[in-house]
Amino acid sequence: MKTLGVGSTKISVKADQRLRRWHVALLFESASCVLTGLYFIVNIGLLCNEDPNAPGFQIHAGEAALTAHQRVLGLMIGLQFAYAQPLMIAFWLSLKQASVLVSDQVIEVRKLIFKTSATSAEWDAQVVPELLKLIEVTLPALSPGWADGLLVLWSCMWVFVLGAFAIFLETGGALFLFFIVWFACFPLLLAADVAGASSDCDTLKTTLNDKRAASKYDVDVDAKLTAMETHLAYLNSCAGLSFIVAGKVVDRTSLKTIFVQVFGLLSTEVPLILTLKPKAFVAGSDACAAMAAEIAIARATFTNASCSYTNVTVGSLLALKTDDAAGTGPGRQTSRRTPRFGNGWT
Repeated sequence: MKTLGVGSTKISVKADQRLRRWHVALLFESASCVLTGLYFIVNIGLLCNEDPNAPGFQIHAGEAALTAHQRVLGLMIGLQFAYAQPLMIAFWLSLKQASVLVSDQVIEVRKLIFKTSATSAEWDAQVVPELLKLIEVTLPALSPGWADGLLVLWSCMWVFVLGAFAIFLETGGALFLFFIVWFACFPLLLAADVAGASSDCDTLKTTLNDKRAASKYDVDVDAKLTAMETHLAYLNSCAGLSFIVAGKVVDRTSLKTIFVQVFGLLSTEVPLILTLKPKAFVAGSDACAAMAAEIAIARATFTNASCSYTNVTVGSLLALKTDDAAGTGPGRQTSRRTPRFGNGWT
């Protein structure tokens, strides 16, 4: 942050107001997470009190208190809320601030390019040093400073999506379906600001090209601009001046591509898996259970005033065999006949 000029670089009033609003909102969210975490740590982990709103933290039948597993789980969830969540929020706020500082420096360089003649001494004294600072100091401070943390957050959230999807398949709870969609798309929201700063760097090429057109394609001006454009084009393995995560450019275009891929995966794979899922796998269902109509038919069939069939099973009915009345001795044959319900079996 010091390398990017925090505390010394001026930013626009609009950007400052936006950062202040985010600061207040994320501070409130962080305080809420800490209070939630303390509730789990103290109430469940230490005091062993059950939570009437959470089925996983209620006393089981035959138990006098919460089990050790439930208490440890409460402590872990409490630490997640009270410690890990505020750290993630602080990281997100710092990423927003860094993105604003980078965007502001890009805007200043564009202004210098626009108002300075490419053939003047001011071009080499002002524009070139500012552009080199952006290339050699500003963006290299942004990518190593926040790329690894952003990648870790993305990975954790998508692992959480897999867990929520597994629980959704088991329980069918609509809340977990919401978690799947929200945490699958939330990494894109985390990277929105830095992707915007990365896309702002691409506008440098547009500004240089506009400068060429304004000079009526002057040869000397074109030579100056071409030198800058060539330098920008070969940065980051020909990816240009951008925010890099795991060797990949992260800008608005790449985020849109990721969003389309994630949305396409969720909208096709999730319904397909739900369609192919056996009904017996649905919690609370039994694919082999008899229906009410089938039970009524069986009860009416076996209800007889003169006979009792309390010991008859479905298996005995399916395996029923009777001897032919005329079939005695070695030539006797056994045939399968349909049972007749009435005064006895035939």
